[in-house]
Amino acid sequence: MRLGKVLGYLVIGCFLLVVAADLLLDRTKLAQEQLKTLNQKMPFELKLEQISHTIFNPTSIQVEGLEFKDEFGTLVKIPKVYLYIDLIPLINKQVIVEKIAIEDIYIQSSQAALLELQTAMANLPKSNDPAAESPSPESAQLPLEQVLIKSLVFSIDELAFKAEAGDLALAKLMLELSDLSIIEQGQLKPELIRVQISNSIAKVEFNQYQINQIKLLASLDTGSIKLDELSLETFDGQLNLAANVDFLEQINIEVSKLSLSNINADLLVPKPESQAETKPVEAQPTAKTAANSKVPSGKNNKLAKTNKSNTKAINAPKTTDATTDTSTVKQVTSANTQPTQVAENAQTAEPIPDQLPEQISAADRIPETQQQVPAQTSQTVSKPPVEDAELPIHYLAINQLAIDNIKLTLTDPATAQAWLALTEFGLTLDQIKLVEQQKLVQFSELKPGSNLMIQFAEFIYLTPLAQNLAIAVKTKDAGANLDGELELAQGKIDLDTDITETDKIIKLAGKIDWQQINFAVFKPILADSPVLPTGVFTGNTILDASYNTNKPGLAGVDGQVQLTTDKFGLKGIQLDKMLSAFKSSQETSLLDVGAFLVSGPLGVMAMQLAELSSAATATGGTTEINSIDINANISDQVINLKLADIKTKAHHLGLYGDVNLAAKQFEKFQFGLLDSEGCAPVQQTLDGPFSEVKDILFNTTKGAATSSITSVFNNVGKLAGKKCKPFYKSE
Repeated sequence: MRLGKVLGYLVIGCFLLVVAADLLLDRTKLAQEQLKTLNQKMPFELKLEQISHTIFNPTSIQVEGLEFKDEFGTLVKIPKVYLYIDLIPLINKQVIVEKIAIEDIYIQSSQAALLELQTAMANLPKSNDPAAESPSPESAQLPLEQVLIKSLVFSIDELAFKAEAGDLALAKLMLELSDLSIIEQGQLKPELIRVQISNSIAKVEFNQYQINQIKLLASLDTGSIKLDELSLETFDGQLNLAANVDFLEQINIEVSKLSLSNINADLLVPKPESQAETKPVEAQPTAKTAANSKVPSGKNNKLAKTNKSNTKAINAPKTTDATTDTSTVKQVTSANTQPTQVAENAQTAEPIPDQLPEQISAADRIPETQQQVPAQTSQTVSKPPVEDAELPIHYLAINQLAIDNIKLTLTDPATAQAWLALTEFGLTLDQIKLVEQQKLVQFSELKPGSNLMIQFAEFIYLTPLAQNLAIAVKTKDAGANLDGELELAQGKIDLDTDITETDKIIKLAGKIDWQQINFAVFKPILADSPVLPTGVFTGNTILDASYNTNKPGLAGVDGQVQLTTDKFGLKGIQLDKMLSAFKSSQETSLLDVGAFLVSGPLGVMAMQLAELSSAATATGGTTEINSIDINANISDQVINLKLADIKTKAHHLGLYGDVNLAAKQFEKFQFGLLDSEGCAPVQQTLDGPFSEVKDILFNTTKGAATSSITSVFNNVGKLAGKKCKPFYKSE
């Protein structure tokens, strides 16, 4: 009996001692003293108000009034942190945290403040004692065998961050990390970290844009991230993403699914011309963040005014920041604007004339061994071709990509006029590898099984360019097949073409149909041409050609081209007038006409025959073309013109023969004015170098020019009463 009482008193006494020790131990004061010591060494200050727990629940710890503050303007406040620890595993050097709950976080910071803090942390004094240096986390054997947090929960009502590009605000953020394994087997290694992630954000605002209903479900395990779901709402549309990422030894990314649908984005982006004129000090953030942001409705006048004011503010340098010292911002702004100012000075500087050797002073004549290499030299070092460049990603594949019903409008804030618009854009792609072995997958490495579909209802760039595009691309061995149609502002293009690449040789085989094409669409492209096609035409092109990329220019072209067209016009040349003059007096050579027609329709001789065709375009005027029919081969820089049949309003012109571009000479090249029976009463033969043909014909002032390399003859008399000989040779 007495023994029982004694044991009872001992238990009560031990309990009272524990309670007394717990009461005497001021955890708050102890933690504050530790933080005070830490704060003396760091460019920031950590504070807490109180640490408490109940004696009846020692596994529960509550930290109140936790605060982080630095002198640069960053402030982080956490009102309460709840920590639940399993004490028994501590015996085995294992920390098992059942739960960490953070009810709310208040963050006020800026990009400038974080940069200043980063600089200050990097400049902290280091110990001179090598033995005092800490080993790297990868190699350090920690005193704990395991640290596992079973649940870490963040609950944030509001979060604000100020950056140079604009203000970022988050609302209703819920983040839960489950089974967060930090230390395994006494080591802290990134590849050993395991965690389940569940995140949701009601709203993210950046300047005038916003993203709603963000949801994230992911897991991290042994150097691998599995993204089960990422979904969000933006621009009144939806984005969904699922992917796997391995990063243990190399970065491998496999996108299981990426979809983007029903996006309606109207963005304030300066037109390229206005960007060149205004030269903003800071880069436009709106274009970069457009795809992940939401623009307010244009019906709200107040929001519309806000958009304009924000755009102007982006173009101008910032001079104040609510959370940062003014001098700090000025320094950052100066640092940011310096490259732009240098670039502007480089653009406006007067060119320095080249100095002759006798104009260079003796002081300027520095031996080559003493000359310093300019700073720009490093930028001029030749880079490997894109296909040979090594990428940071080892592998990238997309299993399914679906983009549907996208409407994008870019409006110039200065004029409030839309300069680019894309409506009902869609793109689907499946089963394609983009990167392998840290290199882009080349066209020649494509395999069958991948499908791509591109479509849109209308595309406008300054003026309407195209509408109702629908192109299907199917991969094949070392290439792809393109099959689809495109409606231009006026006209339509149908194509069915195979493109393959083997051993640096690109092959094209297929057909392109041109239906009611208005040449006005190509006017911006042909603006510098002395002769412009005009009107509306219909035709087709048949290609069976290849290009060897190992050979320069036309030396790598080989194959056959066929082109047929119906009526269209030419502005800048009077072919009928020149042909009539040649037919009547032969004072004008067909060389001018032929040189232009060959260089124009074929599009491969413009550089070589530019001088020869100059006289043909000198008179200006217009020509009505009724039809063109061309069949030509090219091999080893020799164009074999099997047939070139050109019908104008008043004449019928035929051409055939060879043009050797490498030797710059004609080889039995025939021009002829054809009659209704296909004969050539008047024709001309060119056989010799371009330069000699040009000299002879252009120096001829009267009558027909005759020589060993050119001949002009008239068969009218010879053919009278006899069946004529067709101009084109039969196969």
